[in-house]
Amino acid sequence: MDYIEHILGIALIVLYWLFTAVVTLRVLGKRTPVSVTLSWLLVIYILPVVGAALYLMLGELNLGRQRARRAEEMVEPFLSSIAEDFQGPRGSLPVARWCRAFTRCCSSVWGLGHWVTSR
Repeated sequence: MDYIEHILGIALIVLYWLFTAVVTLRVLGKRTPVSVTLSWLLVIYILPVVGAALYLMLGELNLGRQRARRAEEMVEPFLSSIAEDFQGPRGSLPVARWCRAFTRCCSSVWGLGHWVTSR
């Protein structure tokens, strides 16, 4: 029985170091900034199995082709809806009598008074 436990212990140690080495090589192969790489390596080696599992779950952003395509398809409708929302007022706004001169100046000099009418 001691022999089986000994072999099982050695096998678990070998599997742990193999798993850690594979995840380490994956972190190094991603070509991320040095600070990010060192941070993930620190997490992997300080938290033995949990750190490697955290990296595999959170460390790599993998959207997938279909999700990336859907995100690209949403950009154009979003930008067109923003353009429609910010086109400016549809009708004319009333202007008080005391600011008609200022309105005429703005419309003649800068072309800003096209949406203002006098009352």
